[in-house]
Amino acid sequence: MANNGNRGRRRAVIFDIDGVIFDTERIHLQAWANLFERIGVQLGPADYRRGVGVADQLFLAELKRNGRVPRRPSIEALLNSKEKEVERLVAAGGVRVFPGVPELLTRLDGRADVCGASNSTRSYIRAFFSGHPELQARFRFILTRDDIRHPKPAPDIYLACSRRIGIAPADCLVIEDSPVGIEAARRAGMRCLAVTNSLPAARLGGAGRIVKRLGYRTVIDLMNIDGGEA
Repeated sequence: MANNGNRGRRRAVIFDIDGVIFDTERIHLQAWANLFERIGVQLGPADYRRGVGVADQLFLAELKRNGRVPRRPSIEALLNSKEKEVERLVAAGGVRVFPGVPELLTRLDGRADVCGASNSTRSYIRAFFSGHPELQARFRFILTRDDIRHPKPAPDIYLACSRRIGIAPADCLVIEDSPVGIEAARRAGMRCLAVTNSLPAARLGGAGRIVKRLGYRTVIDLMNIDGGEA
């Protein structure tokens, strides 16, 4: 899916997945709550909010450093348990796609190279898309936490997308919903559009633009590409 923009340059739109494509916050919160209940840990809403957009491994490491989670089970064991819990919850109830996303992906087809970059693991992404193969078909590829050494807020995953798709960072637009993702995009030298699906606008101040809902016109304006009809 190559794109020739209005100046002859290809451009890319790189979507975060959790909180941008899929409304996964409820699933992750429930999975954490179920997991922590089994090991006798109680966390408050503020604890969970600090984990929005953060790789699970880093979230758990921070909780352990602060003494909120015991040393045992290990981080690896907790990650495996949470992964299974997320898969169970998705299989039982599915996962909601945010309004406007299918239309946006359809309208970007042929106008920009679309790929995904997630701090979640490959198994999570597979589970989320299992009921939505038509959406996954819109992506050239999706990179996950398993594909890079350092997760967001490091820029690694966005720079890896740039290299793989063959488009310079300056010609990439990142769509994010979390401060760590916005920071990763900034450090990668990419423009960033933030959507308030998971956090209020006040928490997303590093983005170039903040919207309540993703829209095609906003994306093509930021990318400076030929959008055709509005």
